[in-house]
Amino acid sequence: SAFALAGCGVQQPDDPEVDDEESIEEAEEPVGSGTVEQAVGSSCSTTSIKPLSQQIIDEMQCMSPNGLAKVPETANLTLQPGVFPYLTKTARDKFVAALAAKPNIELTVSSMFRTVGQQYMVRRWYEQGRCGIAAAATPGNSNHESGLAVDIPTNSSWRTTLSGKGFKWFGSGDPPHFDFQGATSLKGLDVQAFQRLWNRNHPNDTISEDGDWGPQTRSRLQKSPAGGFAKGAECNAPEPPPEEEPSEPSEPNGFECSDFSA
Repeated sequence: SAFALAGCGVQQPDDPEVDDEESIEEAEEPVGSGTVEQAVGSSCSTTSIKPLSQQIIDEMQCMSPNGLAKVPETANLTLQPGVFPYLTKTARDKFVAALAAKPNIELTVSSMFRTVGQQYMVRRWYEQGRCGIAAAATPGNSNHESGLAVDIPTNSSWRTTLSGKGFKWFGSGDPPHFDFQGATSLKGLDVQAFQRLWNRNHPNDTISEDGDWGPQTRSRLQKSPAGGFAKGAECNAPEPPPEEEPSEPSEPNGFECSDFSA
């Protein structure tokens, strides 16, 4: 299945600082049975690595509990396949407020939060000239990894409402794309989350947990399982119960001092 694409901005995709790319719409595809790199070659949808992507999101939430927040289901919200409905908490609250402002108008989302694994796939398809991808940011640099971006294929009836809630429309360069203004970006946190997951599952082949996309992280992501690691996210372990205080020694024969008169 191929992607349906919208327009693209003027930034050059080979620039490592590029932070956005063409909006994409995905079809549902089975989860791959091999590695991420094998999924790149055998599919045109990031749903093929959905379990791994969910582990990355779960690890991010362990690392920063107040970072990503899930967008709740509402009657007027439709998510296309492959969409992870997460934004930063502030952006999520404003997005939910926008939905509530027009309860009888349907809003369809084709992309929201995108993990470093998903972004790697989109970038590889662009590099290979596959799947109709005309431009793609390098992993770690996409607005969709920030927790602030939303793609809405048909949005003319929502632009004013979303703008009023702080979402800036990208314009004719990428018509479906909106970026929330006024919240801290989470860029790099998904990369660090993947690095932590890799190290947890490969203690003899660890890499830096610095949140930077580079050759070491790329090579490990390529051979990571599309179906997810054996060991997933681990939040802080609960504190062990406090040690019991030693009891006071009792009087001989169980008598208390008060049992005797002076």
